[in-house]
Amino acid sequence: MKTQTKSVLVLLVTLLVGIGIGAIGWSIVHNQRMDRLRTMRGAGGLYHMIEAYTTPTDATQEAELRDLTTRYQERFNVIFGDVYDQRRVILDSMRVELRTILTPEQQQDMSAWLDRRDSADKSSKQSNSD
Repeated sequence: MKTQTKSVLVLLVTLLVGIGIGAIGWSIVHNQRMDRLRTMRGAGGLYHMIEAYTTPTDATQEAELRDLTTRYQERFNVIFGDVYDQRRVILDSMRVELRTILTPEQQQDMSAWLDRRDSADKSSKQSNSD
């Protein structure tokens, strides 16, 4: 094998390794962000997030923090609810158009995916409204 060919091969392998490391790194960061979002949406909501980083100095401060985070959590819940509703409308429109393009077998495969997404949205929306 020529030296030039070996050099190109080494560069390509290095590039592929770099892309792989970048993809893994991005995936880790993305998963951590999603975990933080799930925590914020879950039990305790915003107050839980604030409490994870600081401890209230007294009962008065804790009550004020709970009041503040409750008000803002309600605003987030409205936004999340709107997003889930809009997303469902868009997915339903896409599903109708897919029926004109896909074979019945492909429609069945896509239906399983879309139904899974719908059930995930419903459970997320329900936990946000609690």
